[in-house]
Amino acid sequence: MKDIAIIDECFTNSSDFDSLNYINKLEIEIQNLKENLKIIDNKIKVGKTNKLDKIITDNYKSIDTDFVKEDINQENFKICFNKSSVSVSGNYTKKNEIIYYLPGSLARMTAWQICTYTGMLKYLEENMNNIPILPFLCIDGLNQPFASQSCNYQNVLEVALSICNDMDIQLFVISTEFDLSIQNLINKYYAKEISLLNGLNSLHKKNL
Repeated sequence: MKDIAIIDECFTNSSDFDSLNYINKLEIEIQNLKENLKIIDNKIKVGKTNKLDKIITDNYKSIDTDFVKEDINQENFKICFNKSSVSVSGNYTKKNEIIYYLPGSLARMTAWQICTYTGMLKYLEENMNNIPILPFLCIDGLNQPFASQSCNYQNVLEVALSICNDMDIQLFVISTEFDLSIQNLINKYYAKEISLLNGLNSLHKKNL
């Protein structure tokens, strides 16, 4: 409330802006206000985002692929969600220094994103149950980054299916081609393949 009062004073006393001393005083108070806001923002990041980071990282660790094993072998590895840029990055410790990085492959980045989508839904369900959530997740082109890595695609997809199944979330995965390697997952999770080769409505007659 004190910070708000300072801002209010800046506007209500605009007639005094010709006073250099008064302007200097306001500059100092504004700088202090910025520092206070930065402290509050950091507290939010530590208190809230750390929980989300853990969920995302745990989701990622459950994927059985070589590139996941490479990542989690790094000391103190975790995936961090940046709420300011609405993005994720990885970090680990090396010689007591925290190293931040982005993945070099599209497949790895896609896996991070899938774990983030499902992690956000899980976080909201566990920590903000007063917020209405649509139990629906749609992912477009999930298989494309794994064009030559069918096994990795299966493992990433299975984690998404498993999490959504546990949370009663309806998952739609849209692909330009059907990957026969995921047929066992379709059977396991009672999923359904829907072909759109003839459009969204297969009963629609094109020549009326």
